[in-house]
Amino acid sequence: EHPEVEALERAGTRFGDDTEDRFFVKDQIGYQIDDEDDESEIIDSARAAAHAEEMLAIVAKYKATPRQNWGRQDRWAFELHKKYENGCDQMWPLLDMVECMTLRMRCSKWMNDEEAEQLMKLVTTEENERPNVGPDEKIRVRAYFAEILLRRGQHKNSLAWCEAGLKLQKNLSWEGTFYGAVPMLHYIRAVNMMQTDRLFEAKATLSEIETYGKGYWLYKSLMFKVTVLLKEMNRQMKEKFNHISVKPGVSESASIVVTKQDFKHIEEINMVHRCKNEEMEVLLIVWEWLCEKHDISFAAFFRPDDGSDIIFVQNIDRHETVDGPVAGRFSPSNPGTLQLEWDNRYSFIRSKNINFALSTTHRPKSYIQKSS
Repeated sequence: EHPEVEALERAGTRFGDDTEDRFFVKDQIGYQIDDEDDESEIIDSARAAAHAEEMLAIVAKYKATPRQNWGRQDRWAFELHKKYENGCDQMWPLLDMVECMTLRMRCSKWMNDEEAEQLMKLVTTEENERPNVGPDEKIRVRAYFAEILLRRGQHKNSLAWCEAGLKLQKNLSWEGTFYGAVPMLHYIRAVNMMQTDRLFEAKATLSEIETYGKGYWLYKSLMFKVTVLLKEMNRQMKEKFNHISVKPGVSESASIVVTKQDFKHIEEINMVHRCKNEEMEVLLIVWEWLCEKHDISFAAFFRPDDGSDIIFVQNIDRHETVDGPVAGRFSPSNPGTLQLEWDNRYSFIRSKNINFALSTTHRPKSYIQKSS
């Protein structure tokens, strides 16, 4: 009946040293918690308060220890202790416990889907029932939910919670901004994108984190994760994408040739589709690229082998890195060569590093029409 308690216990987190220290209290109601080896007991609100005071005293005593190099988990505990000791307006015990579970202890990694769903429902219910829940608390809820769903491999739902959280950015107070939920949401978005093979978008999203500087609470713990993610991302990009360095004052290009044999292959595929009364497919050239820093101009054009006019497919003037990756496609009707060209002739100083992928594939005709 209490998934948050059960999840914490499974992850190895204890509320105390013995059975009577393990309790959960809400709205001044005593709850019964079972133990396989000990008798169940009812903890009323008065006794629960006494337990809480005892544990808070332990934290205060530990905090008074003469030491300077506290770890980030200790520093987080001290900040939490200070907030509740001073009676801060933003006190929300369940939300702080969920933060501990998702960001500090990573309990959500070992929770099953049913437990995760129960925990999210519990938080959502309190969010709707609590008075004066503002953007600072709401963005934390959405960040924790996005993290929980990421651990479940539910990338679409996790990204949806990321987007919902990022929409609250403009409404945050100074304290809400200082916490660092916004850069954390960008990190979770990047992980989701990398795990769904959207590497260019993931890298562009990760670069957003740099714009928030170092002055937020989650900076140190988040930067470690970002460094690890960036290393893995670069490894995957090196394996999957080609690289071109465009020097100042010049342009560079890459091309792919479509032959008669390619069209013959598509016709063989469509012969099978006709027999099965299935939709016909067409040949498709696809590309994707990202400029690592700054900006660059770009053009894509197709030169038919029969000498007919060149077909200009895509033309972009000084595309900024912050605008994300560029993707394109073209379905040729005849053999020829599709060429991608990156133009850096307007620059006198900076080289531009381009990561790109260029290939041929085949797709149903309806796909081409829907995605046009």
